[in-house]
Amino acid sequence: MAEGKGFLQGNLLLKLIGLFAVILIFSIVWYGVQFTLPSIFWTIVRAVLATIFIYLVFKGIASFMAKPGFSPTRRFKDRMIRIATISKPFNVKELYIRGEDMRVYSKWGKIAGLAFIPYLSSKLKTDDNGSYIYEQKKDKNDKPIFDEDGKPVMVNAKDYLTEKDGDWFFVVKRGIPFFQQTDLVRSHKSLVSDIGEKVFIKCVNLCPVGEYFYPNQQWQTDIRRIKVQHQSEAVIETYEEFLDLIANVTQMTLNGDPNFQKILKAGTEQIGQEAQGSLVNNGQT
Repeated sequence: MAEGKGFLQGNLLLKLIGLFAVILIFSIVWYGVQFTLPSIFWTIVRAVLATIFIYLVFKGIASFMAKPGFSPTRRFKDRMIRIATISKPFNVKELYIRGEDMRVYSKWGKIAGLAFIPYLSSKLKTDDNGSYIYEQKKDKNDKPIFDEDGKPVMVNAKDYLTEKDGDWFFVVKRGIPFFQQTDLVRSHKSLVSDIGEKVFIKCVNLCPVGEYFYPNQQWQTDIRRIKVQHQSEAVIETYEEFLDLIANVTQMTLNGDPNFQKILKAGTEQIGQEAQGSLVNNGQT
């Protein structure tokens, strides 16, 4: 078996043996032991059980305190929860979902956090029948593009993205204290009522997408942008997390490249010679 793959391998086995020895000695000193087989047997069993218990306690504490692996979606979610909790106005309290005519509504929960998440991707245009609208693709000079056969290149038409496009983000608590469930609700601003003590989302029910809940009609008609938005948020978090790592790996790679070192050394020598020549010329003048 390879080293470190077994349950009791290497230092861990030695530590457990040492812990068992300490507990066994403490048990003999504290409780005493008679030199009979039953007494010796139960003393050893007591020491073994105490060793296992202490090991499991320390292992549980270590796993609880261990830093979780990096997850871009989880980090973005945790950051938004913190931002929403801090920025929530004191007079915003309850979230409701309602139907088209406001005659039927239900309470979703208490609002513990509120924030606005801007969109990073535009929405594809559709007609009244729900079919996508296409338009001719244009180059950077705003001139129409044609293929080799002279036919226009068509692409999906998109709405213009502005700083006002985005989702309201709600951190909602449900249930009694100490047994509460936290729901993360996102909704396009057009489906949310005025922000006040009671906030209403215009939908029949909410639908899950990943770790968030969306209004059912937004889930149905805009699922593509929802997914692109989630991917964009994950890319931003990944970029921030690995930027330093990429820089360090690049630096290590360059430092280990002999050709790069020669170029760097030659450049350093050239700069030194130019600096020395400048000093000599200044001395002559």
